Amino acid sequence: MPYWKCSKATEHSKVRKNVPLNVKLDVIKRLDRGNGNVDIMRRAFCLSTSTIRSIYLQKNKIMKAAELTIRSASLFWEASNNEQDETSLA
Repeated sequence: MPYWKCSKATEHSKVRKNVPLNVKLDVIKRLDRGNGNVDIMRRAFCLSTSTIRSIYLQKNKIMKAAELTIRSASLFWEASNNEQDETSLA
C-alpha cells in the first residue's frame, strides 16, 4: 500500500521529501503493534530505514502535532456549526 511511487532516478540523490502526518502515524502505529520489521515497512512506504527510525524517535512530538491538528479541526467544525445554528434561528 505505497503512498507514493519510488523512483530509481531519485533514489541516490539527496532530495528531501515531506512525509505526510498520516504516514508518520501509520509508521508509529505499526512499530507500536510489533510489526517492527523496518525492511518491510521501508518497502511499503518507500522510505529509508533512517527516516523510519527518526519518525519513531520523534514519536512524542508527532503525536502532539496530530492531537493539535485534530483538536483545531474539531474547533473549526464546532464554530461553523454554531454559525449555521445562529443564522437558522434569526
